Amino acid sequence: MTDVTIDGRGFSVRNRRVHVVGARMEYALVDRGQWPDWIRHWISLGFKALEVQLAKRTDPFSFGKRPGVLECYLVPQVYNANRYELDMSLFPRIQNIYDRCMQLEPFQLAAPDAQPDAE
Repeated sequence: MTDVTIDGRGFSVRNRRVHVVGARMEYALVDRGQWPDWIRHWISLGFKALEVQLAKRTDPFSFGKRPGVLECYLVPQVYNANRYELDMSLFPRIQNIYDRCMQLEPFQLAAPDAQPDAE
C-alpha cells in the first residue's frame, strides 16, 4: 500500500488493487446499462475529495514541481472519467494536473491509445 501525507494532516493516497477487485464484484450487481452512471458516480466521489485537498496547494503537480505517485494513479482515472463523459469542469485542479502530465513523454507512451493493441 502506498501512503502519501499532505502537510502532516493525514490525507493519504492508497494503492487501489484491492478496491478494484471489490469494484469488479459490484459490477456483477449493477445492470450493464447502468455501468456508465455507476462509474461516473464513484470516480466523481473520489475526485470531489481530492479536488478539495489539491485546491489548498499551489504546486503544478500534486506534491511539487514533478509528477509523483499520485499522478500515476490519477492519470488513468481521468482517462476513464473522460471515457465515460464525466464533466471534468467540476474538477479544474485535477484536469490541470492531468493536462500537465499528458505533455510529458512517459505519460504519453503509457496512454491506452498509444499501446500496440489499441483499437
